Amino acid sequence: MKEDMDPHRALQLVHEYLDRHFEDVGAEFYKEALKIHYGEVEKRNIKGTATAEEEVILKEEGVQFFKIPTIKRLLN
Repeated sequence: MKEDMDPHRALQLVHEYLDRHFEDVGAEFYKEALKIHYGEVEKRNIKGTATAEEEVILKEEGVQFFKIPTIKRLLN
């Protein structure tokens, strides 16, 4: 039997996974991604934010990344 999952809940599960398995480098994402890409630092899972201009540069440099929508995290 297939269960329907609320899209908001699915996104919440993705964020929970990322929180557990990725280092949050925040606004330094662009710099850290380039360092990893060029072997200047050890390869690891990172997450963070980048400007539109930084995203263009990352793509031009061949750095693979993907964007995930953020959700408001509600306090319980």
